[in-house]
Amino acid sequence: MAPFDSEGSAGGGAPAAEDFASFFDNSVSADDQQPAATTQPGTESQEDAAARLAAEDAVSAAQSEQTQQADAADVDANADPDAQPQKFTVEVDGKPIELTAEQMAEHVKNGMRQADYTKKTTELAEQRRATEAQQAEARAQRDQYAAKLDAFSQQTNYEVNALRAQLTDELLQSDPLSYMQIQRTADQRQAQLQQAQQALQQINEQRTQEKAEADRHHAMDQREKLLAKIPEWKDEAKAKAEVSQLKEYLVQQGYEPGEADFTDHRSVILARKAMQYDALMARAKATQTKVAAAPPKVARTSAPVPANDGRPTSVRRFEQTGSREDAAAAFADMFG
Repeated sequence: MAPFDSEGSAGGGAPAAEDFASFFDNSVSADDQQPAATTQPGTESQEDAAARLAAEDAVSAAQSEQTQQADAADVDANADPDAQPQKFTVEVDGKPIELTAEQMAEHVKNGMRQADYTKKTTELAEQRRATEAQQAEARAQRDQYAAKLDAFSQQTNYEVNALRAQLTDELLQSDPLSYMQIQRTADQRQAQLQQAQQALQQINEQRTQEKAEADRHHAMDQREKLLAKIPEWKDEAKAKAEVSQLKEYLVQQGYEPGEADFTDHRSVILARKAMQYDALMARAKATQTKVAAAPPKVARTSAPVPANDGRPTSVRRFEQTGSREDAAAAFADMFG
């Protein structure tokens, strides 16, 4: 076996101790600072000149606005009360529509509001995509680092065991200096191994937290989609009762008790439809059995459909007749 390097050389490119603490440090540099503007003494600075010009422009604008308001007041005073308001023709969905000046202004305002909303929504979506891309890149870098940590841990653990195996009583008696060097190297490798294992443990804990958060968001999303498809489940009592029935039905179909806990709302909807269909067919079979057992001389009359009890009329008619035609109509009303 080749001798191991002394004085803590990791061998095979082992990372230094500080690498484990600095791997995820923020690498984003601060914005470059702009140099401050300087002003020659005795002269007007650019800021002062800009402020003076802005003040002069504001005074001129105020005077101009007052003049325009006065002219508008004179026009309104002399305006004909019977005059029709000016109208503009715009095309909306391929059709010409006449709008007054006030309506036109409101139309423009609404368009500006919609454009501003669309712009902000687009910006938020872009920011979200950029954030998700950064997070994905960070996770990829973390996974690469974890793989290197795992490989380093295995190699270092092998080296430590090999070094410890050399620390025999014979070596201590024959060459105490070599014994101390090997022991010091083994201790340094052991310290590096512990640092690598701690860093790997932190990464695994972070992964566990991220997975729990992702599972929580997924469950919330699936619940919203499920309630959108089955709004009657917004009633908590009704939802619990029907979910219990659904789990019993799935066990009857061969599922294990814990295996029937779906995490996809589409699977729940399909299982519920299957349960309702089987229940409907079971009622049809029971009705047909009763009809077949009835005395042959008794003429069957069309009984009136009872008052609405929340179920479709086709379902209640099917429960009375048990015919295939009524079963098809009931099924179409329930699942169509």
